Amino acid sequence: QLAEALKKAEEYDEAKLVFKQVIELDRTSKRPYRLLAEVCEKNDDLNTAAWAYEELFKIDPRDIRVSLDISRVY
Repeated sequence: QLAEALKKAEEYDEAKLVFKQVIELDRTSKRPYRLLAEVCEKNDDLNTAAWAYEELFKIDPRDIRVSLDISRVY
């Protein structure tokens, strides 16, 4: 919730740190990876966005949106 609030407030650097911490606690949850990628895209950190989308794809390779997201950031 904190990271999402930071994202809405456009505090992208802080949100990125919180999302990374959430991912460290639970590497199987898709939502933090998606939100991290979105924050990184808005902050023009495309390398981290691509990494987050790739990790998300590993969790759910059937999600076609993730494939499209990966191609968009590359």
